Amino acid sequence: MGLLLSIIALKKPFSLNSSAQVSNSGSTNAGISKASGISYGTGRLSYESEGNRLSVKLEDRLLAYIAAAATIAGGVLHLMMIGPLLKPANFPMQLLLYTDILFIVAGLAQIFWALPMIKGWGLRWYYVGILGTAALSISLIFTRLPNEITSSALVDTNPMALLTEISQFLYIGATTIIARRAYLRQKEKMRSVRLDRGN
Repeated sequence: MGLLLSIIALKKPFSLNSSAQVSNSGSTNAGISKASGISYGTGRLSYESEGNRLSVKLEDRLLAYIAAAATIAGGVLHLMMIGPLLKPANFPMQLLLYTDILFIVAGLAQIFWALPMIKGWGLRWYYVGILGTAALSISLIFTRLPNEITSSALVDTNPMALLTEISQFLYIGATTIIARRAYLRQKEKMRSVRLDRGN
Protein backbone atom coordinates (compact mmCIF):
# COMPACT_ATOMS: atom_id res chain seq x y z
CA MET A 1 0.00 0.00 0.00
CA GLY A 2 2.80 2.37 0.88
CA LEU A 3 4.47 1.50 -2.40
CA LEU A 4 1.25 2.30 -4.27
CA LEU A 5 0.92 5.67 -2.54
CA SER A 6 4.51 6.47 -3.36
CA ILE A 7 3.93 5.71 -7.03
CA ILE A 8 0.77 7.88 -7.07
CA ALA A 9 2.64 10.67 -5.30
CA LEU A 10 5.40 10.42 -7.86
CA LYS A 11 2.91 10.37 -10.74
CA LYS A 12 0.94 13.43 -9.63
CA PRO A 13 3.76 15.96 -9.92
CA PHE A 14 4.71 14.33 -13.17
CA SER A 15 1.11 14.60 -14.34
CA LEU A 16 0.93 18.21 -13.28
CA ASN A 17 4.23 18.93 -14.94
CA SER A 18 3.23 17.12 -18.07
CA SER A 19 -0.08 18.96 -18.26
CA ALA A 20 1.77 22.20 -17.70
CA GLN A 21 4.17 21.16 -20.43
CA VAL A 22 1.25 20.33 -22.66
CA SER A 23 -0.34 23.63 -21.79
CA ASN A 24 2.92 25.43 -22.35
CA SER A 25 3.57 23.56 -25.54
CA GLY A 26 0.02 24.34 -26.61
CA SER A 27 0.55 28.00 -25.94
CA THR A 28 3.94 27.75 -27.61
CA ASN A 29 2.36 26.07 -30.59
CA ALA A 30 -0.33 28.70 -30.56
CA GLY A 31 2.39 31.32 -30.43
CA ILE A 32 4.18 29.61 -33.26
CA SER A 33 0.91 29.32 -35.11
CA LYS A 34 0.24 32.99 -34.52
CA ALA A 35 3.79 33.86 -35.43
CA SER A 36 3.60 31.71 -38.50
CA GLY A 37 0.25 33.28 -39.28
CA ILE A 38 1.81 36.70 -39.02
CA SER A 39 4.75 35.52 -41.03
CA TYR A 40 2.43 33.94 -43.56
CA GLY A 41 0.31 37.06 -43.65
CA THR A 42 3.39 39.21 -44.10
CA GLY A 43 4.64 36.78 -46.69
CA ARG A 44 1.32 36.92 -48.44
CA LEU A 45 1.28 40.68 -48.34
CA SER A 46 4.82 40.87 -49.65
CA TYR A 47 3.89 38.27 -52.28
CA GLU A 48 0.91 40.36 -53.33
CA SER A 49 3.12 43.46 -53.35
CA GLU A 50 5.70 41.56 -55.36
CA GLY A 51 2.91 40.37 -57.63
CA ASN A 52 1.78 43.96 -58.16
CA ARG A 53 5.35 45.00 -58.95
CA LEU A 54 5.65 42.15 -61.43
CA SER A 55 2.33 43.13 -63.00
CA VAL A 56 3.46 46.76 -63.37
CA LYS A 57 6.78 45.63 -64.85
CA LEU A 58 4.97 43.41 -67.34
CA GLU A 59 2.65 46.28 -68.29
CA ASP A 60 5.62 48.62 -68.74
CA ARG A 61 7.41 46.02 -70.84
CA LEU A 62 4.31 45.50 -72.99
CA LEU A 63 3.88 49.26 -73.45
CA ALA A 64 7.58 49.56 -74.37
CA TYR A 65 7.18 46.92 -77.08
CA ILE A 66 4.01 48.59 -78.38
CA ALA A 67 5.80 51.95 -78.53
CA ALA A 68 8.82 50.36 -80.23
CA ALA A 69 6.64 48.60 -82.83
CA ALA A 70 4.67 51.80 -83.45
CA THR A 71 7.75 53.97 -83.99
CA ILE A 72 9.32 51.35 -86.28
CA ALA A 73 6.08 51.23 -88.30
CA GLY A 74 6.07 55.02 -88.59
CA GLY A 75 9.71 55.05 -89.69
CA VAL A 76 9.19 52.33 -92.31
CA LEU A 77 6.12 54.13 -93.69
CA HIS A 78 8.10 57.38 -93.97
CA LEU A 79 10.87 55.59 -95.87
CA MET A 80 8.30 53.97 -98.16
CA MET A 81 6.98 57.43 -99.11
CA ILE A 82 10.34 58.52 -100.54
CA GLY A 83 10.02 59.42 -104.21
CA PRO A 84 7.02 60.61 -106.25
CA LEU A 85 5.14 57.29 -106.41
CA LEU A 86 3.23 57.43 -103.10
CA LYS A 87 2.90 61.18 -102.82
CA PRO A 88 -0.54 62.87 -102.72
CA ALA A 89 -2.22 63.45 -106.09
CA ASN A 90 -1.68 67.23 -106.05
CA PHE A 91 1.76 67.18 -104.43
CA PRO A 92 4.00 70.06 -105.67
CA MET A 93 6.97 68.22 -107.20
CA GLN A 94 9.33 71.15 -106.57
CA LEU A 95 9.18 70.16 -102.89
CA LEU A 96 10.10 66.52 -103.58
CA LEU A 97 13.78 66.84 -102.59
CA TYR A 98 12.95 68.54 -99.29
CA THR A 99 10.21 66.12 -98.32
CA ASP A 100 12.38 63.13 -99.24
CA ILE A 101 15.21 64.39 -97.03
CA LEU A 102 12.70 64.95 -94.22
CA PHE A 103 11.27 61.44 -94.67
CA ILE A 104 14.73 59.82 -94.69
CA VAL A 105 15.84 61.63 -91.52
CA ALA A 106 12.49 61.13 -89.76
CA GLY A 107 12.16 57.49 -90.84
CA LEU A 108 15.65 56.51 -89.67
CA ALA A 109 15.20 58.43 -86.39
CA GLN A 110 11.88 56.72 -85.73
CA ILE A 111 13.34 53.27 -86.39
CA PHE A 112 16.28 54.07 -84.11
CA TRP A 113 13.91 55.28 -81.38
CA ALA A 114 12.72 51.73 -80.81
CA LEU A 115 16.02 51.15 -78.98
CA PRO A 116 15.46 53.71 -76.17
CA MET A 117 11.97 52.31 -75.70
CA ILE A 118 13.01 48.65 -75.39
CA LYS A 119 16.14 49.42 -73.36
CA GLY A 120 14.36 51.96 -71.13
CA TRP A 121 16.90 54.76 -71.52
CA GLY A 122 14.86 57.22 -69.46
CA LEU A 123 12.67 60.28 -69.43
CA ARG A 124 14.80 62.48 -71.71
CA TRP A 125 14.60 59.96 -74.51
CA TYR A 126 10.85 59.52 -73.97
CA TYR A 127 10.21 63.26 -74.05
CA VAL A 128 12.30 63.81 -77.20
CA GLY A 129 10.53 60.90 -78.89
CA ILE A 130 7.09 62.26 -77.98
CA LEU A 131 7.91 65.81 -79.11
CA GLY A 132 9.58 64.71 -82.35
CA THR A 133 6.74 62.38 -83.29
CA ALA A 134 4.14 65.01 -82.38
CA ALA A 135 5.95 67.51 -84.66
CA LEU A 136 5.81 65.00 -87.54
CA SER A 137 2.10 64.38 -86.96
CA ILE A 138 1.32 68.10 -86.80
CA SER A 139 3.29 68.79 -90.01
CA LEU A 140 1.42 66.01 -91.84
CA ILE A 141 -1.95 67.33 -90.66
CA PHE A 142 -0.82 70.86 -91.61
CA THR A 143 -0.20 69.83 -95.23
CA ARG A 144 -3.70 68.33 -95.43
CA LEU A 145 -5.13 71.81 -94.86
CA PRO A 146 -4.73 74.88 -97.10
CA ASN A 147 -1.34 76.38 -96.25
CA GLU A 148 1.39 78.64 -97.61
CA ILE A 149 3.87 75.83 -98.32
CA THR A 150 1.75 73.57 -100.54
CA SER A 151 -0.77 76.36 -101.30
CA SER A 152 -3.66 73.87 -101.35
CA ALA A 153 -4.57 70.97 -99.10
CA LEU A 154 -2.87 67.78 -100.24
CA VAL A 155 -5.22 64.99 -101.26
CA ASP A 156 -4.15 61.47 -100.37
CA THR A 157 -4.71 58.77 -102.98
CA ASN A 158 -3.36 55.96 -100.76
CA PRO A 159 -3.67 55.05 -97.06
CA MET A 160 0.03 55.69 -96.25
CA ALA A 161 -0.52 59.04 -94.53
CA LEU A 162 -3.39 57.64 -92.45
CA LEU A 163 -1.35 54.59 -91.42
CA THR A 164 1.58 56.83 -90.54
CA GLU A 165 -0.62 59.00 -88.33
CA ILE A 166 -2.13 55.95 -86.59
CA SER A 167 1.29 54.50 -85.82
CA GLN A 168 2.56 57.88 -84.57
CA PHE A 169 -0.46 58.49 -82.34
CA LEU A 170 -0.05 54.97 -80.94
CA TYR A 171 3.60 55.69 -80.18
CA ILE A 172 2.77 59.02 -78.52
CA GLY A 173 0.04 57.43 -76.37
CA ALA A 174 2.11 54.45 -75.22
CA THR A 175 5.23 56.54 -74.58
CA THR A 176 3.25 59.15 -72.63
CA ILE A 177 2.03 56.42 -70.26
CA ILE A 178 5.57 55.03 -69.92
CA ALA A 179 7.02 58.50 -69.27
CA ARG A 180 4.40 59.29 -66.64
CA ARG A 181 5.05 56.04 -64.80
CA ALA A 182 8.80 56.57 -64.96
CA TYR A 183 8.37 60.14 -63.65
CA LEU A 184 6.21 58.99 -60.72
CA ARG A 185 8.70 56.24 -59.81
CA GLN A 186 11.57 58.72 -59.96
CA LYS A 187 9.62 61.19 -57.81
CA GLU A 188 8.84 58.47 -55.24
CA LYS A 189 12.48 57.40 -55.17
CA MET A 190 13.63 60.97 -54.54
CA ARG A 191 11.07 61.31 -51.74
CA SER A 192 12.34 58.11 -50.13
CA VAL A 193 15.92 59.37 -50.32
CA ARG A 194 14.91 62.65 -48.65
CA LEU A 195 13.11 60.77 -45.89
CA ASP A 196 16.13 58.52 -45.33
CA ARG A 197 18.40 61.55 -45.08
CA GLY A 198 15.97 63.20 -42.67
CA ASN A 199 16.13 60.16 -40.40
